[in-house]
Amino acid sequence: MFIYFLAMLTLDTLVYESTSLFPGTEDASAWDYVGYAGSVIFTVGGALVAYRVNGGSAGKDFSHAVFPLMWVLTVRFLAFMFPVFVW
Repeated sequence: MFIYFLAMLTLDTLVYESTSLFPGTEDASAWDYVGYAGSVIFTVGGALVAYRVNGGSAGKDFSHAVFPLMWVLTVRFLAFMFPVFVW
């Protein structure tokens, strides 16, 4: 199950972050590529660390722990960023 989760998470990150490489009026800079690679590395690395901390293949209910945590962190991030988006 974790392999499918990791594949989905990696693909989502690759697609979502690729939007920074196609700006409307400027060419992508080296920093855009660094940011893209960093996002993918941190996302995949974070998922692997969370999996290992949960016990790896001997772990219990990884998906039951990860999805609620992702939901809570997303809501907190959006609540924190809302004033920035509005302003």
